[in-house]
Amino acid sequence: MKNLNGMDRKDLVNQYKNRTQIGGVFAVKNTVLNKWYVDCAADLAATRNRFSFMGDSFLKIAKDYNGQKGEGFEFEVLEELHKGETQSDEEFHDDLALLKSLWLEKLDGQDLY
Repeated sequence: MKNLNGMDRKDLVNQYKNRTQIGGVFAVKNTVLNKWYVDCAADLAATRNRFSFMGDSFLKIAKDYNGQKGEGFEFEVLEELHKGETQSDEEFHDDLALLKSLWLEKLDGQDLY
């Protein structure tokens, strides 16, 4: 069965698997309290979308987010990392974790969640 683009399910799965995966380190900034939530994600686009639609789904900021009715929060990508063609998911996650720890060192002194 073909979809609107003339591709069948197998083509769509292959296209998804062969896409360039972009992960990285991001921050959700509470501009009212000047606090930062810093984390990493293997799919930054999906994480940005999750924040846009459900900002309170980030558990560490949920209390403040709900208390401020979502006002005063910004999503910012701190650094992107492209997954290598031969890199395993585990290696990619390890690299993201290392990148996150480097950012936490850079942000030493910031009020973090």
